[in-house]
Amino acid sequence: MGYVPLNADRRKISLGRKRIKYTHLAEKLDNDILGSDDLVLLHQIQIDLPRTVVYREFLEHAEIRLAVQRVLFTRALRNPTSSYVQGMNELVVPFLIAFLAEFQAVPPLELDVSEITTSQFHVAEADSYWCFCKFLGVMQNHYTFGQPGIQESCFKVKELLKRADSELYEHLTNEVLYLSTSASLLVLLFRCGSGRRCFALCVSLVELPFSPGVSCEMYSKINGHLSRGRGRSPSLH
Repeated sequence: MGYVPLNADRRKISLGRKRIKYTHLAEKLDNDILGSDDLVLLHQIQIDLPRTVVYREFLEHAEIRLAVQRVLFTRALRNPTSSYVQGMNELVVPFLIAFLAEFQAVPPLELDVSEITTSQFHVAEADSYWCFCKFLGVMQNHYTFGQPGIQESCFKVKELLKRADSELYEHLTNEVLYLSTSASLLVLLFRCGSGRRCFALCVSLVELPFSPGVSCEMYSKINGHLSRGRGRSPSLH
């Protein structure tokens, strides 16, 4: 993700500097007088945390819940354009659990939170914050006004579907909805479409940088493979 330098000799210094910087940011927010809008934002984050699906059981621990809350709130105040929306909580938790699990050298689901020290929590929280920021940095326009990033992604879905499954594309265009309502297209595909087609479409988009020719080929291979009843997606190689 580019969080640490490629040069191994610089990693320790870089990580230390970033962790200290995050600590200062979080402490500054704790000491600042929050405005009414900030309090509304914080309340929304607190409401959304119990709704988190990913690693939900770990959020029963107050330390983890507060760490996720601080990461979300700090990032939102430092990035007012995109701020916070429900669902970002789902992105932070995997980072935090993965970093905490490293201290015990166990898979994330086997993490024993009771064995984590305060200093380890602080390190994992800081690393989670910077990785979360880096992750959202590549999709910032998904959360700005008008959501141009989402519109672009949905346009790619439409173009891929048109190339890979013209029959379904024509049906949606002529009988169901206007494909310009791209959000409706995605909802319809998942609720009413063939599970096999939806899976093939998503893998084609997510696993590869968008290229109509290659993505179309991948869609066709996965769709055909699943229709034959096999359990694994085929490789392009």
